[in-house]
Amino acid sequence: MILSPVVLFLVSLNAAPPARAGSRAEELAQRLQLFCERLDQRRQDLHVPGLAIAVVRSNEVLLARGMGLRNVEDKLPVEADTRFAIGSTTKAFTSLLVATLVDEGRMSFEDPASRFLPYFKLQSETEAQKATIADLLSHRTGLNRTDLMWLDASASREDLIRNLAKVKPTRPFRAAFQYNNVQYLTAGHAAAAVAGKGWDDLLEERVLGPLEMTRTTTSHSQMASDLKAALGYDWSPGVLSWTRAELRNLETIGPAGSIYSTAEDMASWVRLQLARGSFEGRKIVSPENLEATWKPQIPAGGGVDYGMGWMLQTWNKHRVVQHGGNIFGFSAQVSMYPEDDLGYVLLTNLSATPLQSESIVLFAESMLGELKPSKVEAATEGEFRPGMALPEEDIEPYLGAFYLKQLDQEVTVLKQEARLALDIPGQGIVKLQWPDSKGRWVLEGIDAAFLTFEPARNGKVWTAFLSQQGVVFRLPRPEPEELPITIDELMELHLKAHGAGDHEFPDKILLHGTVEIPEQGLAGDAVLVADGDDRVRMTLDFGKFGKVENSVDGDRGRHSSMIRTRHDLGPAECAFIRLLHPRALVSDLRDFSEDVEVLRATTLNGRKAYLVRALASSGAPTVQLTLSADDGALVEQSAQNFLGVFEGLPTRVRYQDFEEVAGISLPMTWLAGNPLSGPITIRFADVKIDEQVPADELAFGS
Repeated sequence: MILSPVVLFLVSLNAAPPARAGSRAEELAQRLQLFCERLDQRRQDLHVPGLAIAVVRSNEVLLARGMGLRNVEDKLPVEADTRFAIGSTTKAFTSLLVATLVDEGRMSFEDPASRFLPYFKLQSETEAQKATIADLLSHRTGLNRTDLMWLDASASREDLIRNLAKVKPTRPFRAAFQYNNVQYLTAGHAAAAVAGKGWDDLLEERVLGPLEMTRTTTSHSQMASDLKAALGYDWSPGVLSWTRAELRNLETIGPAGSIYSTAEDMASWVRLQLARGSFEGRKIVSPENLEATWKPQIPAGGGVDYGMGWMLQTWNKHRVVQHGGNIFGFSAQVSMYPEDDLGYVLLTNLSATPLQSESIVLFAESMLGELKPSKVEAATEGEFRPGMALPEEDIEPYLGAFYLKQLDQEVTVLKQEARLALDIPGQGIVKLQWPDSKGRWVLEGIDAAFLTFEPARNGKVWTAFLSQQGVVFRLPRPEPEELPITIDELMELHLKAHGAGDHEFPDKILLHGTVEIPEQGLAGDAVLVADGDDRVRMTLDFGKFGKVENSVDGDRGRHSSMIRTRHDLGPAECAFIRLLHPRALVSDLRDFSEDVEVLRATTLNGRKAYLVRALASSGAPTVQLTLSADDGALVEQSAQNFLGVFEGLPTRVRYQDFEEVAGISLPMTWLAGNPLSGPITIRFADVKIDEQVPADELAFGS
């Protein structure tokens, strides 16, 4: 019988005769070295400032160490006891707490959550089908992400749970996996109610204390005052540097993601899991109820199932139990291979990184795959790594439009922040990584998607290929189209349609109304105020759930939101926001943009229209506008937002219910939306102009 390399490795670990102990130890050392070398190289490739790694086999910590920097500015190294935010890997701690109470017969995974929290209610549940603790722990209640509720951290835990009753479901109850942090908060709060103490105290009593995780905490103040803690960062590809991420208080969302820990402490957590609920000879939870958290509850897509706090998948027929976490400057990954008695924890100080998902395979290949000699080389001068800036001469051949027949749309390869990006109409701009050895330009943030290009001819690339989930689409350069209208003619129609050609736009204008985001359970006040061409402020106020505000005064401004308490804006960001100016919506677009062009004729809701691209300023995302072919009236605007709460998301706004204000036709209803928020409806009901605008409304960011 011929054994595979994987089987040979397992035999060498578990069943080889004592005489071969030295070779077993040597092989294990080689595998750990291989893993660390590959991990550290990918850390550098992916611009991760620092990481901590711990590797566990059975009840033994094989490795706990740091790589890179916990503090970039002061060049302080990461160590095994450096504290990081672990984000959503907290969720498995909450499911384990529930499992301990199930052991005691005080609650069941199948109990309705309302049994413990009478004020908890979902629109998606019925009297016959109440949302259970297992439903909450497996993200299958029909609610999409409701993160806008808790990001401001002003509302209490009970406020958030009560507000779930206002959230509009996006899928039928138990029909689909939809990640939801507030529902994990609810499950943790229910466990705390059963135990008669707060979730944080319950965590300390039942997990952190028994596992001797002395450097682990849920306290924001402890993390903030810890001189050995890692600082969180974001990578800015445009300037090839890191920027500090604000350390946010996560205590409100506690059971979903508020733990701060170290690689050394988290190694004890992995030991507990691999030992099926025991630590240092003491049973923390029964093997049956711990493994219940590993049991598939609902498909999560891509061959992955979700249990209760764990993602469940396989690698080369090896079971993998894993979960990642991302939160404000930090990302984490905990992965276990239970039948192989192996696991690891990876903690980094970067908001999001492909290294999390890459590490699952990287670890398995290093520790379970065929052992091959590995030579890891550092980048030489002039060699490019994923995410680095591209020289101008290397960018030029790729730029421009390509035609995607399946969508009947042009997609545009453009330069953004010294890198290539793909502009997909109505979906936003996706950045491309520097190609790998096979010439694949990976689309960041989109699973299994990459571009390849035919070699350039006559200084230009003429055909691209888009591969997504194994399906390949050919994208040739579009045939030149004779447009029936010029930009001059279209702008003339546009001005006439809105009355801006015949009437003077008010010097000052104030629009007041309401905003509703039903999939977030949020409603509040909306205010848009403008003074002249260069001063504009948009405010969406949701009371105790937070506020979003963009304010511009010339080339200076500020943004604040549930995610960012304050962010000063540069000229490009200000130019982008000015496209929301009421005057910009109805005036000649060239007055508010560096470059405007008619792309092509199109249709929207069965009506003929023209698609127009406007670039507010170099460095800002392009904005695509749809104007009616009949009269040039504005119908829709879409762009990739690059500010705060909706940063990086494609956002579309459709304009309706035009009313005349001082002879100018302005839209009173804005129908917006993006993948995070779901539909957003802004309705303006009150309009004031010029001397009617109160002086205190004319305060703008600086």
